[in-house]
Amino acid sequence: MFGVFRDWLRHQFEALGQPDADDLALHVLTFSQGVPPRHRRRADDDVAELLDITD
Repeated sequence: MFGVFRDWLRHQFEALGQPDADDLALHVLTFSQGVPPRHRRRADDDVAELLDITD
């Protein structure tokens, strides 16, 4: 099941033109499951910038 979600996420990031689509997909998947990345604040900023929701 996680593979299907990861693939879908990867395709979404690829559609946005992200060269690191698979890494971003894995980050979103692990974040949604409560697995914190090593550098959570940096990762949160990166995702916010990607989604164009920065302050």
